[in-house]
Amino acid sequence: MVVPILLITNGVAMANAMDYLMQIASFGFLGGYLSVCVAAPFYLARHHTVTVMQLLAAVITLLVIGAVLFLSLVPIPDAPWRYLPYCFAALLITGTLSTVYFVRKSGC
Repeated sequence: MVVPILLITNGVAMANAMDYLMQIASFGFLGGYLSVCVAAPFYLARHHTVTVMQLLAAVITLLVIGAVLFLSLVPIPDAPWRYLPYCFAALLITGTLSTVYFVRKSGC
């Protein structure tokens, strides 16, 4: 709730605020899909169940999702769209660091 309220109170139109936040969310989905595509073959190999077709599917999926991510960043879009990947990276780093902090604090 904080980010949309900050955007709207700083003069960003509601439709634009939603577009910006949806773009940041799409980076999150792409990152999640990429992580699964990388991790799945390792998981399957550890359990000795990986096949050539599964590896091929992971590689093709990585290429397709990588192309989508690349094409959303190149050519460099106009402002403020060019700053959204950095916003996503900041959110990702903040979330990761807070998770590490709370896990260490709780002793898990």
